[in-house]
Amino acid sequence: MVSPSMRFVHSDDSADKIKQASDPTMKEPCGASGYGPVTKYKPGETMFFAYNVSITHPGECKVQLNKYGEEAENFYDIMKLGECGKNLGLFTAFVDLPHETCDKCTIRFTWNDDLGNNYLNCANIQIAEDHMMRKRRKARRSLKF
Repeated sequence: MVSPSMRFVHSDDSADKIKQASDPTMKEPCGASGYGPVTKYKPGETMFFAYNVSITHPGECKVQLNKYGEEAENFYDIMKLGECGKNLGLFTAFVDLPHETCDKCTIRFTWNDDLGNNYLNCANIQIAEDHMMRKRRKARRSLKF
């Protein structure tokens, strides 16, 4: 997963951290624990999603969301990307996010290849109202003529 920025892997070795971050993993639920960064979106916003295929293993790919962190049972599909892994390269999609807010959401890219492997990458996101928009709405509501 390239966008949104995926989770960092805890490691003291920089080369190991880069290798783990660039390769998908099969470790449930997300491969890497919840270490930064956090990408912020507004409710109902369309998220630019990008992933890189560096090995050819055809199989189904999906984008999933968990509004409560990273517990495996709370992920649900928000976009099915169809079969991926046939071709090498960078692939993109536009994914509609829910209209609800959440402070500590997790986006998960899951790729179930035809060899029985399930590759996973996660990103931390937040879906929240823009602070300035909330102030403007309150100001409009308080006007009485």
